Amino acid sequence: MDGRPLGSELAAPSLPLELWTLSLEALAAVQSPDEYHWDLFARTAHGLSRAGG
Repeated sequence: MDGRPLGSELAAPSLPLELWTLSLEALAAVQSPDEYHWDLFARTAHGLSRAGG
């Protein structure tokens, strides 16, 4: 290994990569459906990681 964390080593083949999380509470509070999942993410998701690109 070259000193990078193991998570970085595991994610390297899939770069560029974004990881997001959605809570059940936030999803339950959605009043109307979104046309695209990116619209839902913009309102309810929390970005965990952005790597590469």
